[in-house]
Formats: sequence, structure tokens, C-alpha cells
Amino acid sequence: MPEKSPIRIMLAVLLIFVSFAPADSEVLTDHFQWDSIPMPLDEQGGRLGLSGHFSGVHNDALIIAGGTNFEISGNSQTRKKIWHDKIYVLLKSNESRHLISSNSFLNGSGFIWEKSSLTLDIPTAYGASVSCKDGVICIGGKDRNGNLLPDVFMLKWQPEQKEVIKESLPDLPIGAVANAGLIDNVLYVAACIRDQGKFWCLDLNRRDSKGFGWIELDSYDGPARTAAVSGVQNGCFYIFSGRMPKVENAQTSKDYQWLCDGYRYKPCRTVYKGQYQGKWTRIADAPQCFSAAPRNVLGMGQEHLLIFSGDDGSQFGMSLAENHVGFSKDIYAYHTITNTWRKLGEIPTPAVSTNVVDWGGYWVIPAGENIPGSRSDEIVFGRWQGERKSFGIVNWIVVIAYFCFMIFLGYYFSRRENSPEDFFLGGRRVVWWAAGISTFGTGLSAITFMAIPAKSYSTDFLYFFSQVIAWIMIPVFVRYFIPFYRRLRVSTIYEYLEMRFNLASRLIAGVLFVVFQICRMGIVVFLPAITLATITGMELTHCIIVMGIICIFYTVMGGIEAVIWSDVFQVVILMGAALLSLILIVVSCDGGITGFFHQAWADGKFRSFDWSWDYTVPTVWVIFVGRVIGHLKEMASQDLGQRMLSTPNEKSARQVVYVNGACAVFSAVIFMMLGTGLYVFFKDNPHLLSPDMRHDGVLPLFIVSALPAGASGLVIAGIFAAAMSSLDSGMNSGAQVIINDFYSRVKPNLSEKHYLFLGRILTVVLGVIGTGTALSMAIAGEKILSLWDLMLGFIGMFTGPVAGLFTVGVFTRRTHGLGGLIGLIVSIIVVFAVQNYTRVNFFLYGAVGIVTCFVVSWLASLIIPVKAKNIDGLTIYTMPERVD
Repeated sequence: MPEKSPIRIMLAVLLIFVSFAPADSEVLTDHFQWDSIPMPLDEQGGRLGLSGHFSGVHNDALIIAGGTNFEISGNSQTRKKIWHDKIYVLLKSNESRHLISSNSFLNGSGFIWEKSSLTLDIPTAYGASVSCKDGVICIGGKDRNGNLLPDVFMLKWQPEQKEVIKESLPDLPIGAVANAGLIDNVLYVAACIRDQGKFWCLDLNRRDSKGFGWIELDSYDGPARTAAVSGVQNGCFYIFSGRMPKVENAQTSKDYQWLCDGYRYKPCRTVYKGQYQGKWTRIADAPQCFSAAPRNVLGMGQEHLLIFSGDDGSQFGMSLAENHVGFSKDIYAYHTITNTWRKLGEIPTPAVSTNVVDWGGYWVIPAGENIPGSRSDEIVFGRWQGERKSFGIVNWIVVIAYFCFMIFLGYYFSRRENSPEDFFLGGRRVVWWAAGISTFGTGLSAITFMAIPAKSYSTDFLYFFSQVIAWIMIPVFVRYFIPFYRRLRVSTIYEYLEMRFNLASRLIAGVLFVVFQICRMGIVVFLPAITLATITGMELTHCIIVMGIICIFYTVMGGIEAVIWSDVFQVVILMGAALLSLILIVVSCDGGITGFFHQAWADGKFRSFDWSWDYTVPTVWVIFVGRVIGHLKEMASQDLGQRMLSTPNEKSARQVVYVNGACAVFSAVIFMMLGTGLYVFFKDNPHLLSPDMRHDGVLPLFIVSALPAGASGLVIAGIFAAAMSSLDSGMNSGAQVIINDFYSRVKPNLSEKHYLFLGRILTVVLGVIGTGTALSMAIAGEKILSLWDLMLGFIGMFTGPVAGLFTVGVFTRRTHGLGGLIGLIVSIIVVFAVQNYTRVNFFLYGAVGIVTCFVVSWLASLIIPVKAKNIDGLTIYTMPERVD
């Protein structure tokens, strides 16, 4: 190959990359967009203004029921309040559906109002309402005589009949004006009854059960209140603000206590057993009182609650509308992770005594009271929209330099690949420390790179134990598994299953591995590509294509050696990016490293152990059992086996495992500390938080908002590196399994040149499939992503049982092939049942599969007689002689 070829190839590939890069690379910042449509006409032909009504969404229709307004004639002191029992439904026309699904915002048209023939039993207002999958739940409220109502019912929109129907639910224990929220289909209601706070729940999962009814729970430890606001975020119920009369017949602001305190309720984690008592925690006080603000606080992203408008009490008692300047327009965001508040912006029209409803990704504020004695006659729509700013030329230089190096690696190692053993095992000449780092890098996807810091950011150090406890199994790997793979001179670890059991075991394990890799490749490329596209400004599809092309190139050219050495470089980039981010965070903290640790410790971010016996959460024993036993799954994966087999001798193979373990512990420390650092950083800088952010987006958000030019490029290169290390490993190891475990059995004794050529072709095919899978997710969106998540989870059920098959083969003499297959099938069924019909923590899934397969295989082999097979050298009792 001419000496200038690699330069030409790099230029060609980089030309593709640059052609995909946006001319003005930008990243998102945030702001609001607003629009509105008019309320329906009332019986007098004017626009209906309402407040205090029930509202929610069901079957893609906005339902509004009840409420109050005032007579048109007269002044604000003499006008009579009118109470309503009518039900209205707002539907999207074909035109508006098109608008909402596009990048255009509402234009005030394309909606249809329907008036239901159904009415409320009596005119009602000021109750709570919650949308759920079955309808809009309406709770309590008042009638025109001021009587508190206990009624609870559900309104359902029937699109075929174009009508609303009503389903009654159990009444509240006592009439109340309340706040409500829904968590895991359990309805929680907080109310003030005779100056005392009350808190109940209604488990809608038990609607058909005999004991279906309200259960009283402990209320928060704070003053009772009316006109509070509440919401649900990340599995918790929140209640904020409100007011409470100090005297009977309170008239002026001084007669009330204006509250700014807030409380979080975390439901009991064993609700499914009928134990509903949870835990209340006081949270940071709000910056101002939000009395009577739209009571359904909007949960946004995974971490924020948004509060719109409200009455701070400063003008309370000014009954004349002409003397009142209007309620607050402020929008405040509460961040549930860092326990901080900040002002986000303003709504165009203030509104109290109404709700905020999420309708297809839009916020809907239906009418409400804008000044005392006046009702809005508009439905306000809002959304969070992005602006863009430059990613920066320096960052692009860093990212492009990374791609150049990857291309060079592929060319460099291509000159040494002359046989299938060279291509798939590096001629068994790879140095142990590189193979160990590569093993670690293969398991560390870009998803993990973002998810581990996100976990400690959003919780604490509880998952750190899971990263280090697996070290216990390293001596087991070194002593009992590695000798079989090395001394039997296998090319794939699944060859051992045929030697020990039968051909069916080998083929089943091989098929599962290849299918799992194909599913995994698509997801580990697609999900990081979303983040990369957002940060760099590239199109999502272009981002996927660039990663796929470059990764396929160096993997096909250089084989496993290119994969291993690129993984080494990628791990260096990844850890360097994490360390750099952590250092910059600590330096920026008030008080430096001392201030960093003080803040994290004070907020309980270093909690590392849960000593309870609950098997539904990651307690100490769950993690210990799950990770120690479940870590045997690593020995059933060709990824690790391929690295161990690529080293010169058995001693080197052992060192691969030790290096992998050391890297895992070191990275756990860095990544968990980085997550804690992100928590401290954003607690000090809540204005940099994005309200629509998900937990896994916290590291990319830090990259965008805080890192200097060049440093951002390094971290982005790290995310690219992690995604590509997962893709290249899946391509090479998948191709090896197809050739060695399937193709060579059908067409044995062909030339090495033939197998080498086929290996490269299969690598390209698997790379194209992985890249194509990611592209299909990008094009089809959530539906196909859910499908692939389901498939990945389904295939993942097999990893534990297959590891159990390896384990029972190594550690027992009597287990035979038929018994092993029976154990494999039974354990897959058991794992499926545990995953889908219990709340066992996911840490235990692998252990359940391994133990079940081991026990059932052994027992089935004792019960079912099968002709003995020669297993000399295939168990720990007859280990083969060392060959290197």
C-alpha cells in the first residue's frame, strides 16, 4: 500500500465528516413561547371566563367542568358570582394536529369546542383535578352555598360518541378543597380540615377489589393551609405555599399567614404490599408566596417543578379590580435534586384559581382569575423552546483530531492482519495491560459514561458499592475459568459449551450473543448521538453516520488490535475528560475542595450503604448477592473472552482481568465523584439548569454551560469514544462468533485467506446493521426505541442463564447436556417471571438466572439418565495441563 494512502483515506473520511458538520455549529439554550385561543361562547353569546373549574386531558381532549365567573353588568363589588355545572371539551382539528406535530407554534385556529350533554350533579368549583390514563379525576370542591363537597368522580371523553361520561369513585372521608397528585396510579390528596392538615391516598390499582377506598396517611409537619399548589415529580408528591387565616372572617392581608414553606412526600416503596405510609421531608422555602397559583404544579423533565403566577398577599383585600395591578406573572422553577429555586420568566397573562395541564407536550392554562372579580376568557398554551449558540472552532479541532487518530490506528494495524487469528485474536500477541484496558472500555459505553455521574448527582454514593464488590469474583475467574479458555485453545468461549455439553448449547449461546450485540450496538450509538447532536449542532442522523463510518473503517482495517488500541486511547480520553470536568468543578466551588466536600457531606451525597432487608431496592445484601454472583455473566461474554485469548499466555490473560477490575474501581471513584461535583456545581449555579433536562443529561449540560473552549471538545470526544468503543467491539466479536461457531462448521477446512476476507465482510455488515439500527431509531422516534429497549431487555434475560450453564459445566461432574439445556430453559422462564411479575431489584436478575440454571441443570442431570460423555479436562476436577 503506498505510503500516502492513510493520509488520503483520512482526508476522504474527514471530508465526509466536515460535510455533515453544520456551518454554524450551535447548542441549545432556553426560553418560552406562548400562544392562546379563546374560551367557548356562554349562553349569553359572550366568551366564557372561568376560574375554580376542574380541567384535564383524556383521549387527547381538554375537558373543563364547573367553575365560577361573574355577571357582566355592575362593578366588581356588586356583581353576582355565578356557579357552573356545564362541561366543555376542546378538540384538536386536523389543522391543529398538523401544527402541533411540526415546528410551527399554534396560530389560534384548528380547535373545536364541544359542549357535553352531561353536567355535574351540582354547580361546583375550587376542587382538585388530576389527569390519568382512564380519565380526569375530579376531587372535592365547594358548592354555591360554601359547603365543602366529598365527591370524587372521573370524567372520560368518548371520541366515537363525542360525549363525556362519568364514573363515580369513593367519596373523600370528609368534604374538602384539596390538592392532589397521582403516583404509580395511586391518588394522593392533601387537604385542610378545621385548621388541621389531612392526607389520604386511593389506590386505583385496586378499583375492582373489595377494600377499594381511601386510606388516611400522616400529613406533613407544618401549618395547615388553603390555596396551596402541588405537583408530582420523579415519584414524589410536593406541596408548596398557600395561606392560612389568623382570625375568623379574615378580610385583609394582615389577617392571613402567607406561607412559603414546602414539603416532599416519598411514597413507601412497598405500596404493592398494601403498606402506603411514606415519608415527608421539608424542602427549601419558596422565594415568595404562590397562594392560589394554578394548583397542578407542572413537572418538567425529570427534575423540575414549574409554578405559574400566584398571589403573594401584597394586594390582598383590594377587592376592586380597578385598584388591583394584577396577580404575579412570574414563573418559578423548583429543582428537586439540588433543592433550589430560580425565576425562569413570565407568563403573558396572570392566572390564579385554575390548573396547568400537560397536553401533548404543551402547557395549557385554561382561563383563571387575572385580577379580583375578573376571569380570563383565554386558553393559554406554552412551551419551552431552544435558542442556539456556537459550539466553537477550538472544540471542533479537538473532535476532528480524535477522528484522525482513530483512522490512523486502523491503517497502522491493517498491515499486520494476515490470518483470521490475526484479525480476531491479534495473533495472540496483544500486551496484557492494553487488553485489560480495552476490556474495561468495551463495557463502558457512552450511556454509562453519562449515567454513572447522573446517578450520584441525583442520589448518592449507594451504587459505588456495586462497582467495587465485583472484585471478590476476580480470584474465581483467574483460578477456575481462564485456564479452560487458554488451555483448550478455543477461539470463542462458546466452543467450551460444545466440548462440555453439546452442540445445541454452543449454538444457542452464540446466537444470543450476536443478537444481543446487534440490539446493543444500535442503542449505545443512538442515545449518545442525541446528546452529541444537541451539543455540536449536527443533525442526529449525520452524527450517527459519522460514528458508524469511522468505526467501521478502523475496525475492518485493523481487526481486534485496532479495536483494543483504539479502546485504550478512548479510555484515556474518557477518563481525562471526567478528571478535567471534576477538577474544574472543584476549583469553581466556594471554598475550593474543602467547600466541595463540606457541601456534599452536609447534603448526604456520600451515603454509601442501605442496611435494610428490602429486596426491591439496592440494599447492601442485594448489591452483594447480585453483583458477586451476577458478575459471573462476564465470563459468558465473548467480549471479555476475546481479550483474554488475544494475549500471549495464561499469565497475561489473568492480568487482563486484574487490570479490568482496577480500571472499574478507579472509574467508579472518578465518575461517582464527578456526579457529586455536578450536584454541588448546579446547587451553586441553579440558573444554569435546564428545566427540560433528564438525569442523564446533567453531564452534557455542564459541558455546554461551564467548560471552556477546548475542554468541551475533549469531553465530547470522550462521549464519541465511549459510543465507538461499544460499536467496534460488537462488530469484531460478533463477526468472530458467526465464523467460528457457525460458518466454519458448515464449510470447514477453507483457506485462512477466505476466513479473513469473510471476517472483514461480516464486520462491515454488522457495523452497517448497528448504524442502521441507530438511524431507524432516529427516524422512527419513540416507538422503535421502545421496541429495541424491549428486545434488549428480553435478550438480556438470557445472559444470566447462559453464565449459569458455564458455571455448572466448570464446577460439576454429573451435569450432562440434556440437563444443562433443561436448566437453561427453566432459568430463562424464571428470570422472565421475576422481571415482569415481581419488584425484585434489577441487581438480582443475573444472580437469579445463574443460580436457577445451576441448580435445575444439576438436579435434572441426577434425575434423567444420559449416556456418560468424556469430560476429562473440562471441569475443575480434571483441569487440562497448562500449554503456555
